[in-house]
Amino acid sequence: MKLSIKDVSCASKLVLVRCDLNVPLDNDGKITDDTRIRASIPTIQHLKSLSPKGIFLCSHLGRPKDGPDPKLSLSPVAERLSALLNEPVVLVSDCIGEPVTQAVSECDTTKIFLLENTRFYKEESKNDPDFASKVSRERGAKRCLDRGAALGKATARVTLYLTYFPLASLAARLPF
Repeated sequence: MKLSIKDVSCASKLVLVRCDLNVPLDNDGKITDDTRIRASIPTIQHLKSLSPKGIFLCSHLGRPKDGPDPKLSLSPVAERLSALLNEPVVLVSDCIGEPVTQAVSECDTTKIFLLENTRFYKEESKNDPDFASKVSRERGAKRCLDRGAALGKATARVTLYLTYFPLASLAARLPF
């Protein structure tokens, strides 16, 4: 059973949104095409209208070879999202662990957070259940897949996160 984003209540909940924010960058780290970022805006705005406690976006950018690569940070994406949404999008320095726990603790009002590149961990591309559990358990009970080209791929960020969320709390694939 596929649920729509309209089928899930997010009031006062933490929400994890898997977005396709893998955009091209030039040699200076500037975004050359923000189409994928713009495509996520309706999802984020709709979720924001539901008064969640906080919205956590996760994505990958490029194909880092051996762990974190500053050239593939989601920092330019966070800046572009902030400009398009006309509000701050806080880049969390990791997608698991203490930085995320700290961000969750700061959710006393609706805020938007972008977790750092999930591909900084090789486990993400390998569809590793332990990695998916770490990303998922840091948040709350709501999970949303934003529509995008990467949804058909078997990566932890797309398929295994679903394991850690009850079906009744899943909203999938916009447009709604």
